[in-house]
Amino acid sequence: MPVPSDDKPALQSANDLKAKRHIRRSEDKYRCPVCRKAYICRDLRLHINGHLNETPYECIQCDKKFSKLVYLRNHEKTHSTVKDKSCTTCGARFASNKLLRNHAKTHDSSRERTVRCDVCGAEFYSKFVLTAHLLRHTPAADRPFKCEAPGCRRAFVNRRELSEHSMVHSAPGDDSQKVLLCDQCVYKTRSVSALRRHYRQHTGDKPFKCKFCDFKAHLSSNLSRHMRVHTGAKPYSCPYCSYVCNTQENVRKHILKTRKHNGLFVYPCAHCDHKTNLFTEFRHHLRERHSDLYNDQQIDAFVSHLFRNTNC
Repeated sequence: MPVPSDDKPALQSANDLKAKRHIRRSEDKYRCPVCRKAYICRDLRLHINGHLNETPYECIQCDKKFSKLVYLRNHEKTHSTVKDKSCTTCGARFASNKLLRNHAKTHDSSRERTVRCDVCGAEFYSKFVLTAHLLRHTPAADRPFKCEAPGCRRAFVNRRELSEHSMVHSAPGDDSQKVLLCDQCVYKTRSVSALRRHYRQHTGDKPFKCKFCDFKAHLSSNLSRHMRVHTGAKPYSCPYCSYVCNTQENVRKHILKTRKHNGLFVYPCAHCDHKTNLFTEFRHHLRERHSDLYNDQQIDAFVSHLFRNTNC
């Protein structure tokens, strides 16, 4: 039979220590005077920062500010060039487990898109994603990431999209001119976001849903065009007569097929005598002959507004 000892009791188990620490934390909690949630003293100070909109922790790379140090540390990982966490489904790589977990949810086909954008009707999995999406509806002048290339006025809602756009200004042979290929067809692009939109044609994903009927689209522009069926909007008009319609393609068909406009062209150049019925030819003409007046983005904007109904 063991002899009783006067020594101190043996060290407590890890579970005992955790239990005591939990009890102590529960007993020493203080309530927030704003929302009445309970915290220990140190955590309460950090929590109150949120109510006061105080953000003392600032990122030295992008000037974003946070109310908690842990939020800053997680944010700093988005700037990291070391992306050692990879998705087992598609191979995409991330700097943190949290970013990887958020990405992995996009592969879950059973998830439902529960939040909707009131502007364009797109549906998303979370309010966080919706908030990021809403920035796309802000005017270009208000977007934080602006292209600094001479003559370019494009602006973007995040640094990644600006980086992708910068490829169009890169010198030939630059590594940033890398072409991205679709593994399902012959489609190729230099834009990650464009490739992502293209993939929806293969996956059947149609996040843009009409709030009036069961119509769904994989592009927001397709939904916008469909919505005119319900609203009756006719934002396009013939430059030669009073004809108005709901798509630019209908204007083109009207000019080419109606007897009212025999001998007239869909795309007459306002700067010279060039005329054509082909969009690609007209775009090429502006780029080659009038590059002093337009860059690529300005050409797209100019052409898209050629047939706009000013009374709509």
